[in-house]
Amino acid sequence: PSQQELTNPAAVVVSSWGKISFVCSGAITATINGNSIVYPFVLGGSSIFGAEFEADSVSLNSITFNGTGTVLITTKN
Repeated sequence: PSQQELTNPAAVVVSSWGKISFVCSGAITATINGNSIVYPFVLGGSSIFGAEFEADSVSLNSITFNGTGTVLITTKN
């Protein structure tokens, strides 16, 4: 696994991962497969600060981060 910290990301693409997890502070938009979610995301009165995804194939996976704040990313191929 590897870790990366982004501060105020502007169209930062993280690709070629088999598994990715991330946590955010501030207002960070994460876009995967054309679907965007702004983190932290409020669901049922609770704040969700990140997500984890696992893929069947490593070669085509990517996620784009934008916003103000910090993102801590852990990836594994």
